Amino acid sequence: MEGNLSPVEKFIASADEGKQMLRAARTEMVKEMYRKNRPVEMESFLGTELVDLFVDIDIERDFGMSVFVFADNIEEKFSKKR
Repeated sequence: MEGNLSPVEKFIASADEGKQMLRAARTEMVKEMYRKNRPVEMESFLGTELVDLFVDIDIERDFGMSVFVFADNIEEKFSKKR
């Protein structure tokens, strides 16, 4: 995902301490949101449970990535439906 940072966050990121703070806040905040609010619609659509989530953001490039880990092999489940 590109373009994650707000104008205020971009300003904060102009300082080295700001970059570190933003990265920690963004990665931990997203993981905590998913812990508190399970993505039930996503799980229902995929027919499997979310097991883990890995999140990272490159503040300088304003590029983020989330890796969702599910209980079942999604590729295998959907290839059988074709």
